[in-house]
Amino acid sequence: GTANRLVRWTGDSTVGTSVITDDGTNIGIGTTSPQSLLHVSGTGSTLNVSNGTASHLYVSGTSGNVGIGTTGPTNKLMVVNDDGVASGEHFVASFIRQTTPDNAGVYLGYRGDGAVSSASLVRGSNNLPLVFGATGTNQAMTITNAGNVGIGTTSPSSLLHVSGSTTAQNNALLNVSNGTNSVLFVNGTSGNVGIGTTGPVALLHVAG
Repeated sequence: GTANRLVRWTGDSTVGTSVITDDGTNIGIGTTSPQSLLHVSGTGSTLNVSNGTASHLYVSGTSGNVGIGTTGPTNKLMVVNDDGVASGEHFVASFIRQTTPDNAGVYLGYRGDGAVSSASLVRGSNNLPLVFGATGTNQAMTITNAGNVGIGTTSPSSLLHVSGSTTAQNNALLNVSNGTNSVLFVNGTSGNVGIGTTGPVALLHVAG
């Protein structure tokens, strides 16, 4: 035999060396130098946890991709859950701070209309606002459970609430354009509104 390698039956009365290594501390499958309590190494399907019919957790030794509910993950983490297309919301994955009373987090899934999947779905949990932002402390956009959208504010009081200091060109707080020219412009410093101009000189300045 080979040191630290477990033996296996290779015939009715013969034994040989298996792919399992036990160095007294760690167990290795496919490796003779396990670096953790369980170290699995190889190509193809490195790990496949199933109920005998469907795979629940799969790790590709070739790509390193991890699949939950699939044996063909095409991304580093791919979660698949075919819950049908019954009318309503179907959640595939959740990332939750499982601590009462808030249980803050996010749900990912899709909506069905009874015949097909009709929309992709992202929801905050426990009726909490859904927040978007880049690195840092500022929240770029907040969506409340009431459907209000805040840009520059965490407490939007209307369907669209834009707030904040302006450092953009012409002190623009809001600039709606057709891709070439400004159609509606709000100066965040003066509060002036321009229609057809980015330089309104009165509370309402119409040009064109």
